[in-house]
Amino acid sequence: MVVIKVYLPKEATYANDTLDTIKSLIGNKLGGYTVYHADGGWVNESGELIQESVWVIESYHEDVSHARYVGKRIGRLIKRMTNESSVLIAVNTEPIYV
Repeated sequence: MVVIKVYLPKEATYANDTLDTIKSLIGNKLGGYTVYHADGGWVNESGELIQESVWVIESYHEDVSHARYVGKRIGRLIKRMTNESSVLIAVNTEPIYV
């Protein structure tokens, strides 16, 4: 079984609309999802720690290639809808930056 996790910053532009779109897409393509809140941080190009609240959208699938395909598609969708410069998707703990 493959686990896919999508990280969506809560403060991103149009975050609520984006979350609704992602839930619909994952529901249709992977069969279901769980959404939960997390707080995290990352280091920007200047070496500054950026902390933010995110939604984690988690799902499972039997086919790793399909999970990667859907994950990359969702990452591109998040970038397009929110203007985020980078989006993190994890497939079985393998980070995929879009």
